Amino acid sequence: MSQKIYKPKYVKKILISQKEVKDGITKAANWINKRYSHCKKRPILLAILKGAVPFYAELVMQLHFDFHFDFMVLSSFRGQMKAVTQPKIVTDIMNDIKGRDVIVVEDVLDSAKTLTVLKKYLLSKKPNSLKFIVLADKVDLRQVPFKADYACFTIRGDKFLVGYGLDIKEIARNLPYIAEFDKKYLNKL
Repeated sequence: MSQKIYKPKYVKKILISQKEVKDGITKAANWINKRYSHCKKRPILLAILKGAVPFYAELVMQLHFDFHFDFMVLSSFRGQMKAVTQPKIVTDIMNDIKGRDVIVVEDVLDSAKTLTVLKKYLLSKKPNSLKFIVLADKVDLRQVPFKADYACFTIRGDKFLVGYGLDIKEIARNLPYIAEFDKKYLNKL
């Protein structure tokens, strides 16, 4: 029996299906396994909350080596469609990353302002290496130069994404796919 897909009215179009998302995450896990399974010190997988949670959860279950979990919270959107403040660290990393390989797991890369701030901050802590893996790379929205080391999906144009951790006003993170938000519903949420 097939399960009905939850598609709220604010979903304009499903861009990446649940199966495609899972397949993309499997490829990302394979990329990590190939590069980090032989590290002498356990790498640190650093999820950026809240959006990266579904991506991170799916990703880590496919890794074939020991590593440390860690989390940070950065804020600039405050539930809006565009950043309303300069990125700031709300919750800091718990592990000492000096001399460690760090893999940052993020839901979306768009303007790159937040990840640029994060990269500078983490590099100041002197990790052995620092890599960025993103679920969705919105390449056309870049405002500062930044390239993810691995992107599961590249999204063209100025679509506002929801689903698989990506939210609008703290909803839609639970959608099992990545979709375009229909902006006509912005003030109705």
